[in-house]
Amino acid sequence: MILPTSSSSNQLKPKDPDTALDQSDPPSYDAALKSAPQPHIPSLPSTSASAPSPLPPTPTNYVSISRQHGDVKGEWVIDPHIVIPSLFLSPLLPEESEDSRRHLHIKTYYGSLSIDATLIPSEGEGLSSGRAAALLEAETVHGTLRFKLHDGPSLDCAMTRLPVKIKLNGYHNAIRVRIPRSFKGLVNIEYQYGSAKLSEEVLSRVRYSKEEEQITRLFIGDLDESRFSYDSWAGDELNAKTTFGNVYLSYDDEPEPKGILSRLWGSVFS
Repeated sequence: MILPTSSSSNQLKPKDPDTALDQSDPPSYDAALKSAPQPHIPSLPSTSASAPSPLPPTPTNYVSISRQHGDVKGEWVIDPHIVIPSLFLSPLLPEESEDSRRHLHIKTYYGSLSIDATLIPSEGEGLSSGRAAALLEAETVHGTLRFKLHDGPSLDCAMTRLPVKIKLNGYHNAIRVRIPRSFKGLVNIEYQYGSAKLSEEVLSRVRYSKEEEQITRLFIGDLDESRFSYDSWAGDELNAKTTFGNVYLSYDDEPEPKGILSRLWGSVFS
């Protein structure tokens, strides 16, 4: 028995087109994953926002560090009014007295120095002991010397920073000094094989300058010439001396050069 062709064809067709089987390829796994509802994941609080800021160093006085080998790096807050027990005071040098004891003295022979110091303001124009200046000194023979000084915060407008006497000695490398903008006084820079390099902002505040062979002398800030005496100057003073290297001077709030800019610092601020 032979079935009609048309009858066979009609039996294979679905009666309702909405129920017809989809003969196209099934969706890919990636497409199905994208179309599926995504689970809600609550965001975690930022750890950086909740992390406590580092505490400033505890104020101290008469800091003394002396090493034969090794670098010295640190931050110190110097309060000239703090009384230090004698057990923690270094022995006085032959040329020293209690009135000339240095508030900060850091020295190493084989190593670099990186010093960040803050000087706390004082009431009046001196200390009860009669001292009228804060003495800060650093020295290295084989290594770079970086020294940065800041003004400490003052809650009373009657409190002012003591005049500061800074003495920095280096021999076989550069000295980089950063001073607060309140610095007003003498700058003496000595070098045998090098030069003095000042930032543009420091240069704009130089009132007088004198360059001799291997010595540069400056006065930064305003000066009352009628009351000035080099031998009896009681204001701020910076003495920096090196044999092989340059001495760089800038303000403490100026951006520090990085990378290749650090190597070109001398040519930019020459």
